[in-house]
Amino acid sequence: MIKMKAYLILGFVALLVLSGFSLSVPRDESYCQADVDCACGTHVKTGDCFVGNKAYVNVLKQCPDYCSGIAGNLGVKCISNKCSIVKVEQIPPPEGFCGTSTLGSCATSADCVSGGCSGQVCQSKDEESVITTCEFRDCYNAAAYNLKCECFNNKCQWK
Repeated sequence: MIKMKAYLILGFVALLVLSGFSLSVPRDESYCQADVDCACGTHVKTGDCFVGNKAYVNVLKQCPDYCSGIAGNLGVKCISNKCSIVKVEQIPPPEGFCGTSTLGSCATSADCVSGGCSGQVCQSKDEESVITTCEFRDCYNAAAYNLKCECFNNKCQWK
């Protein structure tokens, strides 16, 4: 029985190896197979602003103008197995919704929070809290518009 289990495990490992599966970090710092393989921030060794495979990127140290652009219109994509910075479109809010987004830097939606007195501002948890007047308007109600403050193209925004 033990031999049979060992053969099954060896067979499974051989199948993974033959199919190209690897637990190692890619040698090419910009290699990717999908958008989720890519990140922008600082290089883990040099500390320079860098876009590449997430194994080589410290996303906790962001380079906002480099990663998202001065106008907030850049994002990271995997194109032809290479992580690249590309121009991206922002998601326009539904008609009638009047909340705002700071387009603060994020790596995941957990990095984004709703702020402002009425929760109408979508921002990065790393940004200083946005101060707003304290009135509630129906158009601030993100739930009524089926919106959540989320990370999209490395920017916090209503989605």
